[in-house]
Amino acid sequence: MTERERDLASLGIEYAEGIEYASAVVIPATGREARKTPRGTWESQPWNDNYWKEFDDVVDAIRHGTPPKP
Repeated sequence: MTERERDLASLGIEYAEGIEYASAVVIPATGREARKTPRGTWESQPWNDNYWKEFDDVVDAIRHGTPPKP
């Protein structure tokens, strides 16, 4: 398992092969989406608000939409 796969697994994504080619990824903890923009970046909403923030990496977008662990 690669470090990137470990990062995604810690966020609840069990199968991540080819995730960069997806147009949207459902964030398991909230059911919200991290979606690809026309520029090739990723955007997501935080788990507790409704604004969108843009990221270069899908892992960062998923992390933004995942609630912190207690």
